[in-house]
Amino acid sequence: MSLAPSLPTLSPNEQVLLNAVLGAITSNMRPVGVVAIGSVLFPWSYDSGTSDVDLVLITEDEIDPTRAVSELRAIVLELSGFFGREPQEVADFQSRRVEAKFWYQGLKFDVAIAPASVGIGQLDSEILSDNLELYLGNVYVHGVLLFGDRPIIRLIEKLHPYLPDEMRATRMLVVRKAIEDLLSSDRPEVRLISHLVRLQFLAQRAYPLSVTKRLLVQAEQLLGGEPRISVFRGVIEALLGEQLTRTQRNKIVREFVARVSHEI
Repeated sequence: MSLAPSLPTLSPNEQVLLNAVLGAITSNMRPVGVVAIGSVLFPWSYDSGTSDVDLVLITEDEIDPTRAVSELRAIVLELSGFFGREPQEVADFQSRRVEAKFWYQGLKFDVAIAPASVGIGQLDSEILSDNLELYLGNVYVHGVLLFGDRPIIRLIEKLHPYLPDEMRATRMLVVRKAIEDLLSSDRPEVRLISHLVRLQFLAQRAYPLSVTKRLLVQAEQLLGGEPRISVFRGVIEALLGEQLTRTQRNKIVREFVARVSHEI
């Protein structure tokens, strides 16, 4: 059985369960690397009993979705676990990958199988990939390597603490355009808020863990806290807590976007 590095958020029993799942995965699927990501890495974001343990299984080459689905299903059945979401292929302009959720003796796992190159070709794209910064940040900056290696870590290290100026400017323009497009629509505010989170993190050369959950505590922990994020806090609280007219909302958002863009 593979023994994962100890994650301080996990109880001793949860760590044993993680070791069992990791052992089954690495023995049967042979990924080049397995990375723990997301809320399980931080005491302020992980709730024992309710939070998932998020794992990314990295393959060196493009995956065979049919084979990956079959292998992951067999592993969970062998562990006598059960699925919250059956393994399924996800295909978008980033990559072809396989994702699944399952329970093993009361501990929830959220697993993604993805090639090492996922998203890299989109860094300077004018298409907004909702998950690009999240994937790179979670896997290559915040993530904890449990097994093997991260094949393109040297490339990512060249981009850290964040993207080169020209590439970063392109990403910010893309996000700002997406925000402006949303201001003329009636789409849910959560979509708008997620883009404001991306913009704030881009401006401060940091990677978010999530753009939908624990936004304020995440900003406090990862961006340096007050007073650095006071304006960001005010905007998020206004959008979440007040009944704003579209005119009021757009004024608040555009002032925030202008301020953040001016400060970089």
